[in-house]
Amino acid sequence: MAHPGNTDANGGHTCRTNCDDWGLGYGEYHYHNGNSNGTDDFTKGYNKGYEVAYSYTSQCEEDYKWWWEGSQTYGDGFEKGIKEGHDAGLEVCYETSKQEGYDQGYADNQDGVDFDSGNSEDYDPASYEEGYQEGWDEAEAPSEEEEKAVSIEPASTSETEDWNMYSDKLIYEMGYDEGYEAAQEGYTYDDYEEKIDSSQLGSYKKGYHKGYMEGGAGNPLDYTIYLAFQKYWWATTAVGVTAVPSFIFYRKKKKKQKVETPPQ
Repeated sequence: MAHPGNTDANGGHTCRTNCDDWGLGYGEYHYHNGNSNGTDDFTKGYNKGYEVAYSYTSQCEEDYKWWWEGSQTYGDGFEKGIKEGHDAGLEVCYETSKQEGYDQGYADNQDGVDFDSGNSEDYDPASYEEGYQEGWDEAEAPSEEEEKAVSIEPASTSETEDWNMYSDKLIYEMGYDEGYEAAQEGYTYDDYEEKIDSSQLGSYKKGYHKGYMEGGAGNPLDYTIYLAFQKYWWATTAVGVTAVPSFIFYRKKKKKQKVETPPQ
């Protein structure tokens, strides 16, 4: 399409005179390269519209102005780009706002700062507040180690019935852990939990004693007794079973020899 009139840097201009003769509407922007009604024109409009809208909404700015100049094909592309760029930018805004809120909520909880999810001036308020709450809650949640400790410890040691839900094996292991920790911290041996049902106290004390000894506490005699009669009791038993009959046999043999030997 060619008609009188200078073109701009993009190779087009807005029709002002004799527009009907050229099949154009008054004020219609068009190109002289034959693409005014083609896909290239639509694509250029779409890309520009998308860019304009996205640049605002991705920064959480929804109040912005836009307009286009050019052919109707360009305008159709531009308006479609505005709509899709607007929506895509908002998705980025929501995600960014939620992450920023999460990070701030987590940090505030860890730093002992009062709960305040209202500091969302540069973000989407709803997304920021949602993320802040999640971050705050995550910081308050017990760690994996704490959850593991809770899973093996009773909810309360003030009442003996709380211990009845645990097996003797678990009570023994709890006693061991307490004893080992007591030894490491330099506590006295009898500094253990006493509010345990009498039927389970024996298992607890055995575990506590083992943990206390293996934690490095106790004098050499205590540790020797522990090795002989608790940790390696089977070895001590085996030695006893072997040694006692041998000793008895030896004594009987000596006595017999003494009787049979005539005086000289």
